[in-house]
Amino acid sequence: LYKASATSILANKVKKYLYNRGLTDRDFLKYNIGYCSSGEYEGRIIIPSYNEFNQLNFFVGRTFENAYNSYKNSEVSKDIIMFENLINWDRPVILVEGVFDAIAVKRNVIPILGKALSKSLLKKLVDSRVKDIYIALDKDAFKKALEFTEKFLKMGKRVYLIQIQDKDPSEMGFVHFTQSIQQAEEVTLTKLLQYKLS
Repeated sequence: LYKASATSILANKVKKYLYNRGLTDRDFLKYNIGYCSSGEYEGRIIIPSYNEFNQLNFFVGRTFENAYNSYKNSEVSKDIIMFENLINWDRPVILVEGVFDAIAVKRNVIPILGKALSKSLLKKLVDSRVKDIYIALDKDAFKKALEFTEKFLKMGKRVYLIQIQDKDPSEMGFVHFTQSIQQAEEVTLTKLLQYKLS
């Protein structure tokens, strides 16, 4: 997308849609965002993912105009770590649901592409030097977030739960989400039990 002609009507439609979602030209370059003008993914924005060796391992296809099936992803296994090439495993990691959430958060963030953790991601978190994990799932996935928290605590990680209220991270934007991270409190086993009982 960042190489697209400034006079391309289609590219400008795509850019307008992404600008309205809070993305910047820098994001187009960082995430190598593209679009399809024909074929199976015609009319979709393509957001690729690369593994630790910078090899393509998945892509998300998203319509930029109203459509019933807004997402059409690559037909390969989701047992991957999305945006793995951008992750520093020596730093705290943030887990979110979707790619637009991750792009809004910007730093050391992994979209889990739904509400389940891939085996590859779990293994990497166990084997890596990551000590702190921030979980920021949508409000309707709070029970899942608690499941993940329990799993990570058993792995000996420090877990911080960011309780998303009315807006998901992509709607909150970078500044507001960063404030939420700074205010997030560590979840202990006692705190986890309190959450489960409430």
